[in-house]
Amino acid sequence: LAYAARGGTSDGTLSDAFLRDAAVNFVLAGRDTTASLITSSLRMLDADAEWCARVVAEARRAGSAPSYDALKRDRTPDTHAFLSEVLRLFPPVSVDTKSAVRDTVLPSNVVVRAGEQVIYHVAAVCRNRDVWGADADRFDPSRWLERRGAAGLPSEKELSYAWPVFNAGPRICLGKEMAFLEAKTALFAVLNSGVRFRVRRHPPLDDIDAFHTSAVISYADGLKGDVYLAEGLEDVVVDHHGRPCSSTTTTAGSAAAAEQ
Repeated sequence: LAYAARGGTSDGTLSDAFLRDAAVNFVLAGRDTTASLITSSLRMLDADAEWCARVVAEARRAGSAPSYDALKRDRTPDTHAFLSEVLRLFPPVSVDTKSAVRDTVLPSNVVVRAGEQVIYHVAAVCRNRDVWGADADRFDPSRWLERRGAAGLPSEKELSYAWPVFNAGPRICLGKEMAFLEAKTALFAVLNSGVRFRVRRHPPLDDIDAFHTSAVISYADGLKGDVYLAEGLEDVVVDHHGRPCSSTTTTAGSAAAAEQ
């Protein structure tokens, strides 16, 4: 899409191979990562009543079938800040690698030879106190609104290196804006239906053992909790269609569960 926006190929067309590769990239790279984001977002909506109320308020303004414009950053600043902070503390891809195609030198003067790999820890960068401040381990979406710490960097390009959740530089993720769009759409649909998720046990924010790390992080023992209806209907347990049911618990045990 970004390529097409720049005019496509030299003759103004897009090849079938390019479209195929772009579609595969979106499907493979955007499925479990976005589901992981939604899972952690449900956790933090339960953990922070103030920010849950702020996101719910924007969900109601956007409506049950929000348009693309209604989900833009300037129309949903609190939700965008909330999701950015969830991604900072729980980046779906916590470790990434790069392979050098030719000899190069990093800004730190480290020489990397062609064929060698550089591994960097996204989660560690996103919690770096030298970059994000003394409260780097605290969940505080207001830092994005007040532009505190690295959130106050003057450009998106500079921010991407302090918050490499979507990679950085010329290889920044093509699906970045799509991920925000999908997460907002999913969360707003859930919140506008009155459904809420109560987590049974919130692991500490710095508990790395709470996660299983593979290509995409997931909760090692699942994110177990109860689903209920808000707005005067608390503790009425519902199924995944929002209908009352007899079961008393449900489990968002994996990132894939959040997609449903």
